[in-house]
Amino acid sequence: MYCTKFLIFFSSKESLQTALVDLKLIIDDLSSLKKLFTQLSLEDVSHQPHFTKQFSNLWQQLKLDLEKIEAIEKTRPAFGPKLKAMLATIGAFPPTSDHTLGSYLEKYAGEEWLPFPFMNILLFLHKEHQKNKSHSILTTWQALIQHTISSLDAQPDLI
Repeated sequence: MYCTKFLIFFSSKESLQTALVDLKLIIDDLSSLKKLFTQLSLEDVSHQPHFTKQFSNLWQQLKLDLEKIEAIEKTRPAFGPKLKAMLATIGAFPPTSDHTLGSYLEKYAGEEWLPFPFMNILLFLHKEHQKNKSHSILTTWQALIQHTISSLDAQPDLI
């Protein structure tokens, strides 16, 4: 009986540690996305393969993070939907296009090919931010990312 309780405790503790590690990694990924948007807002990196590769790899990682979210959703049920909504919002830009930012990022833009429409989306985001920094799409997305991170209500000393 004691052994059974110990195994249950151990497996619960292990699950908690796994969830905390996943949580930290997801926060790191979201922070990295925010940094990429900051970089794009400050300089035109739309034609730089290093930037686009980093962006597409991070996008893929965030998609994988969604698969790991089940452990977190048991204790934080509002986070999964917020992360999904955030990725959907960013991925659906521009809203009137058949080929959205998300579609290019999911095809690993920046690794083997760098399509001009993808670079044009990035260039548009940069220029639009330069014209209206406080109300730009990039500023809105950065705030959305920060809100998503804040919704985790993570305690850095526990992670």
